[in-house]
Amino acid sequence: MNEIEIAYDQKYKTPNYFRDRRWLYRPFVKALVRKARLGSGARLLDAGCGQGFFSALFAEYGIDTLGVDLSSIGIQLAKRTYKLLPVRFQVGDILQLPFEEKFDCVFTRSCSLYNTMDFSSNTAVTDKLIRYVRPGGLLIFDYYTRLSENAFAENWIYHSVAHVKKHFKKYRSTEIYFSLRFETWLLGRFTFSPSISYIASRLSHTIGIGGELVVFVRLDQ
Repeated sequence: MNEIEIAYDQKYKTPNYFRDRRWLYRPFVKALVRKARLGSGARLLDAGCGQGFFSALFAEYGIDTLGVDLSSIGIQLAKRTYKLLPVRFQVGDILQLPFEEKFDCVFTRSCSLYNTMDFSSNTAVTDKLIRYVRPGGLLIFDYYTRLSENAFAENWIYHSVAHVKKHFKKYRSTEIYFSLRFETWLLGRFTFSPSISYIASRLSHTIGIGGELVVFVRLDQ
């Protein structure tokens, strides 16, 4: 058992450890599904699913979802919490899964493997996750951050838009957006447009509000 596994096993003894809010993230996930053009029955891997919150939201929209996480405590809680939903969970290292080109979509949200100082130049994790995506499928990278220059958290690195652009520059068919989440209530998938993303990023930069840096990476057929 490694240090990351031990740390998250301890955290996930607390239900909804990250205090994820369904009212905020349900329309956000709906907007992701529509922007990504994921139809009912599409196969999705939630890589680093934690306690299963986002896996369950995707399943609610008809997505065939598998959530995988290193923490056995997190997976046990996910199975109990969402046992009435058509979603599957399993314990596993997301960098060593036997799923070559299996999924229509791989989704990863605020994975701790991206919480590194060399994120902008080190693409090893992304390279691995993309291998699980079938030709013509896509990777959805989602990372919680604050874009204010003064933003600081003791155990979390707030990556900038520039860092994300550098990280994903080698991949083709890539779209990068920033969302404050609440705008998905009114705009749906149109939240993920250059103009709305720019407004949201300026608000985060100016007043320090947090949001989601979202990248859609579409693979060639």
